[in-house]
Amino acid sequence: MKGRTFLMLLVIVSLLFCYTNVEAEEVKEFTFAITMEDTGVDRELTQRFKKKVDELSNGTMQINLFMSGVLGDTRELMEQMKMGEVDLGYYAEFGQLYYPKYDATTIPFLWPGQEEIEEYFAGPAGEIAKRSVREEGGAILLGPMHSYGSRWMTSNKPVRTAEDLDGIKMRMPNISWWIEVWKEVGVSPTPISSAEIFSALNTGVVEAQENYLSNIYGRKLWEVQDYLIGTEHIDFYQMWACSEKTWNSLTKEEQDILVDAANDAVDYVRPQIEEMNNGFIEDLKEDGMEVIYPDKEALREAAEPAIRRIMENDLAPEAIEAIEKYL
Repeated sequence: MKGRTFLMLLVIVSLLFCYTNVEAEEVKEFTFAITMEDTGVDRELTQRFKKKVDELSNGTMQINLFMSGVLGDTRELMEQMKMGEVDLGYYAEFGQLYYPKYDATTIPFLWPGQEEIEEYFAGPAGEIAKRSVREEGGAILLGPMHSYGSRWMTSNKPVRTAEDLDGIKMRMPNISWWIEVWKEVGVSPTPISSAEIFSALNTGVVEAQENYLSNIYGRKLWEVQDYLIGTEHIDFYQMWACSEKTWNSLTKEEQDILVDAANDAVDYVRPQIEEMNNGFIEDLKEDGMEVIYPDKEALREAAEPAIRRIMENDLAPEAIEAIEKYL
């Protein structure tokens, strides 16, 4: 009798062990890798996405987060995604690499707002972008996109009209389209690395710069700049994507879970981004900067000749047709 009881217990333990292993094998793990720090908006986005995937999949899909570039810089991560070594992430460089003739969102002063950019990507240009990313980058664009808010200008001279920009020596990244457009509106662009912005302003090498509100506040630019100017001339959009190799290994239900969770994360954080940037504006005012809201339409009109040159020289006909209405 004791022997029979022992055998029954052994069978039960073995069945439980096998069942546990089967359950473990059914959990699919995904590597989500970006270069952003595990703080602020990016932490909110990624944690929300991770939680939503777990919730929608009933625990059968697990997101493993790798932040702060621990798996490589953006170009390296995109290459790893192409190889199927990174499953998921969001990057702003897809356009530069895979659909440069349709990457019109990186032209300063062109877009009235986010709604128009989303409309652009909802049309033919967006379909071409998706196809290019899939064919050349081995990645599937999931649909949602997010920014950290528009870039603003700071200066030691008040800027309210396009004429006020004439001759201002302004630091900016060494991006050809940006330099061409800002030259058109009268600025003297001076490419300087981001690490040297404060010292360049402090020593008078330049008298103005442009940046995200978070960077303007984080670098304490109120100590060397008098005016915060709401040019809101450009946004950088992060595009959410999944490795095509990973995507093809999933069921339709699992694919939908990733898309739904990404959309949920972006929708959840969007109001927080606006609230965060409004907070930076108030903090910068308290620190002594005067906030100016210039005539943005006049700035866009002044920039239009350069924008049209860029369109004619660098963009595809379909992209030009799609953005003509915004000029």
